[in-house]
Amino acid sequence: MDKKAFSPIEEIIVLVMLAVFIGVLYHRYSAIELKAKTEVTKVDLYNLKLAVELFKVKEGNYPDNLTQLYKSGLLEKTLQKSKFADNKIIDPFGNAYVYDNKTGRVFLNKKTRELLNAKQ
Repeated sequence: MDKKAFSPIEEIIVLVMLAVFIGVLYHRYSAIELKAKTEVTKVDLYNLKLAVELFKVKEGNYPDNLTQLYKSGLLEKTLQKSKFADNKIIDPFGNAYVYDNKTGRVFLNKKTRELLNAKQ
């Protein structure tokens, strides 16, 4: 008897192996993506704090909101990948950075902090 094709059992075994392989790759990709977003968030936060202080030095007061920094040209090149919505700058996790214009403090949104603490 001449065998020219794979049996259904052999095909199922190959498909299961592929599914496991894809699952492992997806898990690793998700971990790498989370780490990248975390690092971008840290850099953005640092750049925002520096820009707020620079704005205060130049203008004598803190900006009213974070997009005022962008409009003044202080964030032109440092936050190219960030999104802007309703006078807020959105972090890589989709939440707005929190800014206190009285003290000039910039910090992470509560949802982003909880997400990062849960993943660590």
